[in-house]
Amino acid sequence: MASTVAILSAGSNPKEDFATSWEGQAVVLKQPLYTLAYRERGRLGNASDKRDGLFVVTPFSGTYYQFDGRQSKDDIRSADAQSLPGTIRTTYASDALDIREYSKVEPIVITVYEPGVELVLSAVRIDRDRLRLFFTDPRAAESIIATSLMVQWPTPFSRGFSERPAIETIVRRYIQPRERS
Repeated sequence: MASTVAILSAGSNPKEDFATSWEGQAVVLKQPLYTLAYRERGRLGNASDKRDGLFVVTPFSGTYYQFDGRQSKDDIRSADAQSLPGTIRTTYASDALDIREYSKVEPIVITVYEPGVELVLSAVRIDRDRLRLFFTDPRAAESIIATSLMVQWPTPFSRGFSERPAIETIVRRYIQPRERS
């Protein structure tokens, strides 16, 4: 009897169930998604090339583009993806106190994944009030993140993830699971 109670109370986690139901699925884009390729340098000047999806959708405030802040900087938001690289260059330029003169974050190029492109939803990350879907390109030689789609919720998600139907409705406006053959 005690083991049955433990199993029932350990039940499934609604957020994990959501992630499991989507991860690994081939999807077709219904709307364009934008990705910024950039070079980030640490305090010692060591550089690493990275990619971040920029597209954010909200249930009530529409959509925008966002580069998540790093190195103690705030997130950078814009209604136009093409304006982000200039703002990022300015925000992350070296300052008078820096020993070396280099940009801490150097935007390289914005890639647009157009509607009709097939991607694989490789990971789902659910934080306090945001959900991010990460996509890889099945045609790429390496399995690196190609882009992402973030859903920014106006309040923290409930413990039971009762927001799931609304989240899935929003997500399905941007991606469609590919028909399995």
